[in-house]
Amino acid sequence: FSGFADFGNSEVTMLQFTTGNAYCILQIMPTRSDQASTDSQTRIYVNSERVFSITHRDGNRPAESAPYNILIPSFSNVSIVMIALADTTLNGAVMLTGRVYGAE
Repeated sequence: FSGFADFGNSEVTMLQFTTGNAYCILQIMPTRSDQASTDSQTRIYVNSERVFSITHRDGNRPAESAPYNILIPSFSNVSIVMIALADTTLNGAVMLTGRVYGAE
């Protein structure tokens, strides 16, 4: 759990981790706590490449089809960020659950 944090129209890192010699199967559940109607995105980067974007429409309701399943390969640097799609300040969090495979 990232904890709730404010973010604006530039990316704010909510979670950052490395996988080492294991791979992970995770469920990601981004959420917002503000009441703004501004759209926002949660983005997942693996080794500095954006691999997934989730758009939150109409404020604090969950993103469509959440939670999302994602496979993270071994020896990866992962960053999960949130960004407002307008010039405003919003508040959100990211929750991850899952399992690590092949850890030694």
